[in-house]
Amino acid sequence: MSIPFEQLLSKCKEITQGKHLFFVEDLLVLKIINDLFEKERRAIREDFLLRGICSKEVDGLIEEPAYFNGVYIPKTARWHNLIGLQQVDRFDIYHALNEIIEKNDVDLSLFNAKRVIIPTEQLSHLVELVDFYNFSSENIKEIYRIIHNWSQENEITSNTLMLLQS
Repeated sequence: MSIPFEQLLSKCKEITQGKHLFFVEDLLVLKIINDLFEKERRAIREDFLLRGICSKEVDGLIEEPAYFNGVYIPKTARWHNLIGLQQVDRFDIYHALNEIIEKNDVDLSLFNAKRVIIPTEQLSHLVELVDFYNFSSENIKEIYRIIHNWSQENEITSNTLMLLQS
């Protein structure tokens, strides 16, 4: 069961007590592009296997950015690797976003993670909540619109939303 996206945003705002909402947006964008990447990755894998390529070779091929139409996510920046860490911190999130930006040659600068102080408990709750939500390419335009409006309402100035347009 999935909650409405607006409710997810509201809950994120509640968790952070209305502070550092640009970080919430950055975290959401990271999760969204990871979900889209994983879906595309599974489709590419399935296509290679249907063509008769052995699974070991396919495992290597699906790590090549050239096969992806969307944003390519390096292994260390993948959502499942981040949440697999014993404790995710803001530096992990921004390191992942910076890796994605560099790997995809996107002209985008991020805020400095050092200026974001989010208590560990709040960050853990945010990550758990965002992890619960599954994004798909079918609703990406609507999600983008909702985040964009939410950002404007909350006067958020973050550049990561541009990654959804890549």
